[in-house]
Amino acid sequence: MAESIKGKDGPHARLAPRFKTFQPASIECDGTKRRAHVLDVSSRGARLYCADALTVGSYLALKCCDFTLCARIVWAKEQRFGVEFQFPLPDAHIRRIMDPAAGNR
Repeated sequence: MAESIKGKDGPHARLAPRFKTFQPASIECDGTKRRAHVLDVSSRGARLYCADALTVGSYLALKCCDFTLCARIVWAKEQRFGVEFQFPLPDAHIRRIMDPAAGNR
């Protein structure tokens, strides 16, 4: 797997390593579908970009590659926001988000 992004130490330490990517995705939040991009991903969550402002605490469905993930928005700043997945993401899903063509091999 690719090199992980270094996290912070202390009370804001990462629970799982993050992996940088740039994958198109779609999200459905509060009944509205929106285009988005996954900027980085870990087994516990992801950092996303969306042109629309989203509300911290909202739940969403993230569609990326060929699967849908349920998540909650835990922070938002301008068009970037972080989500925590409802269930930890398997390594195979992380690899697919980082390299969608890997699923066709």
